[in-house]
Amino acid sequence: MTDSNFSKTKIIHQLNRFVANELSAADVYTCAIDNIFHADVREKLEMVHDQHLERAKLLQMRILDLGGMPRSKGDYALPNYQLYQLLEASNCAPGEKVVLMALEDEEAKSLEDYRHISCILDEASANLILTDLLPGQTKIRKSMKTLRQSLDAL
Repeated sequence: MTDSNFSKTKIIHQLNRFVANELSAADVYTCAIDNIFHADVREKLEMVHDQHLERAKLLQMRILDLGGMPRSKGDYALPNYQLYQLLEASNCAPGEKVVLMALEDEEAKSLEDYRHISCILDEASANLILTDLLPGQTKIRKSMKTLRQSLDAL
């Protein structure tokens, strides 16, 4: 394997890690929505869910451009498995504030992942993250914080 192929393999691996995180986030939001009773909060969470899926698609397209095979739904381990288990547990119905706090925490972790992109990424992949994905993740993080704070005020 040449250095170029090795480097491309590392880039694809890193991008696939981001794909898994985005798809996992969408799965967690699907579960979270079932634990939310305020219609306006549910609507906002559905929008965030869709944004995670859209970012996953952008990453998948970049992986295809690099000649790799992108991960797809079900083709990854849930990075935030504990949160998923909490939301899926049949005997546990956490309150809305708890759900939003957990989601906000996960969004903060995702934001840090995007902020600390690896130096192994090629310029086009790094630009995708810096210009398309990071701003969206920053916006989601802020909106989740605002959403949680609005429930705190109730």
